[in-house]
Amino acid sequence: MILYQYRGNIHDNSKQDKKFFIDLITNGSIKFTNPIDFNDPFDCYPNSWGNEIHQGELPHAVVDSCNYMLQKALSQIVGVTCFTPHNDRMLMWSHYASQHKGICIGFDTDILIKECDE
Repeated sequence: MILYQYRGNIHDNSKQDKKFFIDLITNGSIKFTNPIDFNDPFDCYPNSWGNEIHQGELPHAVVDSCNYMLQKALSQIVGVTCFTPHNDRMLMWSHYASQHKGICIGFDTDILIKECDE
C-alpha cells in the first residue's frame, strides 16, 4: 500500500524545512513534528484526568497543573508525522502543499514497516 505526505514548496519554506526535504530525498528520512508546532494548540494535548474531574475526585487546579507538566514532558520526546491514502485531495494540497505549489510524496508501507523494525 502507498501512503502519501503533502509537502510545501521548498522555495517558500524555512531553512529547516528545506533541510528536512533534502534529508527525505537523499536519506529517506521522514520529518516528525513536535506537537507544540501544530496549528491547533489542543492537538495532542493530554486530557488524561477527565474522568476524575467529572467524578469530582480532583480539583481543577491539580488537573491543569498535571496536564501542563505532562504536555511539557511529552513535547520533549514526541514527534508526529501524518500520512494519507489519498494523493488527490484539494484541501490537503491547499493546506499542506503551499497552496498547490508543493509536492505529494508516496511511501510504500512495506518499506516503512521494514525500516521501522530495524
